[in-house]
Amino acid sequence: MEGTEDGMVRSAIEAEGLGADLVELRLDWLPGLSEVSIERVFRGLEAVSVPKIATVMPNAIFGKYGGSGGDRVRLLMKA
Repeated sequence: MEGTEDGMVRSAIEAEGLGADLVELRLDWLPGLSEVSIERVFRGLEAVSVPKIATVMPNAIFGKYGGSGGDRVRLLMKA
């Protein structure tokens, strides 16, 4: 998966084309993760028909998200 909004969309489209049953969106890989970037990713994925799992993995469990737990939940709810 690529660490940009466009790259994430491209990777999901490619995965679906290769026969993936679902795609995981590692939102914590997006630089400057925000509600706006989440909206852009999901807008780009409107044509992807497989289920999508959005995750924001904190640093403590090998993710790239260093924000608070409350902010993490807010971002996941936006997804």
